[in-house]
Amino acid sequence: MGLNERPLNALETLFAAANVRFSLLIVFDQNDEKCVHDLRQRALQGLETSPLGYLELQHIENDANNTWKLIQHELCVGRVTCRTVVTDIKMLGSQWLQALVQTVNEAAQGALVLEIIMKKTNSISSDSDNTTNAIGLFVNVNHAMADGRSLTRLVEMATTKPLRQEKLSDQGKHDSQPTGKYPIIVPDWHELVKQCMTTRQWDDGPAFLPGNYNMLTIDELCAAAIGGANENRNASPNGSESYEFEFSADTIIALRKVIKKTTSKHANTTLSGFLAAVLMRSLAMEYTLTCTQEPPPLPRDIGISMLVDLRPQLKQQQQQQEIDVQVLPQAFGTVTLMESTDRLTMSTRSDDTAENDTVTEHKHDGHHMILALATELTQQLRRRIERGEALRTGVALASGQFENAGPPATLEVSNLGVCRLPKGAKLYTAQRFDGYDGVSCMIHSESYSNDNDDTASAVAGCMRWNVSVGQGLDGEVIQRVFTRAAALCEQIAKL
Repeated sequence: MGLNERPLNALETLFAAANVRFSLLIVFDQNDEKCVHDLRQRALQGLETSPLGYLELQHIENDANNTWKLIQHELCVGRVTCRTVVTDIKMLGSQWLQALVQTVNEAAQGALVLEIIMKKTNSISSDSDNTTNAIGLFVNVNHAMADGRSLTRLVEMATTKPLRQEKLSDQGKHDSQPTGKYPIIVPDWHELVKQCMTTRQWDDGPAFLPGNYNMLTIDELCAAAIGGANENRNASPNGSESYEFEFSADTIIALRKVIKKTTSKHANTTLSGFLAAVLMRSLAMEYTLTCTQEPPPLPRDIGISMLVDLRPQLKQQQQQQEIDVQVLPQAFGTVTLMESTDRLTMSTRSDDTAENDTVTEHKHDGHHMILALATELTQQLRRRIERGEALRTGVALASGQFENAGPPATLEVSNLGVCRLPKGAKLYTAQRFDGYDGVSCMIHSESYSNDNDDTASAVAGCMRWNVSVGQGLDGEVIQRVFTRAAALCEQIAKL
């Protein structure tokens, strides 16, 4: 292959072949005229500052090994187009995005899709630079090219960064000078992670802690909750079912205060640790309280697979190869957090409706157990990352050695962190992975600036969960698990 192309690693090839896709949708505040002004130019500017604007996927035809490659171009190949829709802004949200993701069946080949969503009027055409009627920005890309953090960084660059004075054309060039290009093909993150592994000192313990586990899988949970897989009448046929949960800014602020107040100043419990705790609690309750098996099921382990951004761990490789690892299209591993159903279902009456002082006392006991568990899971997450578990899973996944990628998990959680948006805007996420047989929850929080200025102080926004249900799983059971977890969050925020 040439200097400006490289073959995909095994995990990227899997994503390309199955056409696994990520989508983001930003819905703008229609009172913010500054936000939509010159949106087309700022979107192009965002692509120019991201490697995603220079890359595309290509399948090598008539190749027995099903080879895919990543190609880098001098000019921006990400097209910025306009999609004119007949809709009201109130209708533009999670459900609209889910419908779009399932109907727009882009081929895996090519660059990412970036569309400006326009309201239909009598005075604007879809190819106009006038974006004053823009109501949203839609980004869709194959997972072989980018992870969720890379996409959120792109939309932040396209919507919150001031527009440069020189105008950028659709071909990816400034009117006054040609755009710069990356000097080499964006390196394979798999190779960087392998190099990082050789420079680190590890303990002599097992690759993944603990060594023994009896993990409850999500399909076992669904089968137990409804009395057997053959009765799975609510099964998702093709992995296309999804659910959205939203928490207000006030709830998130209150949750952070409760977490800080009830944990040690040295523990530094994170929101990710807390979310893992409430999800584990809800999964364990579903397993033990709704199970129809006789005799009751034996204790099992609940596992939450947390996606870990590996870019911060590649600082030495950044210095050696003079690359900015923060702009790598993707670099991730996973860490599996575990706890037993026995412990997770202590004080199970805590989630009942409080009708007297005794039930209220049990309710608070259950909530404080979750907060204590959140601290332990935060520490467990840090320990696992520090001992290299995320790096090991990253190497194993990208090498195609999936059996060596750590213990299985009950469900997968990907926390994209805090996304900075224009004031009043909303961000929705979606995934498409036909044939996937698990449950994936993508989480993000929002913050806003009072204007399009990096120096402006951020204002906390809401948090959203996008839950994607895999093929053959009972959507009703999964929805019940996450609805219970969401209710726990709301209850604990009021402590």
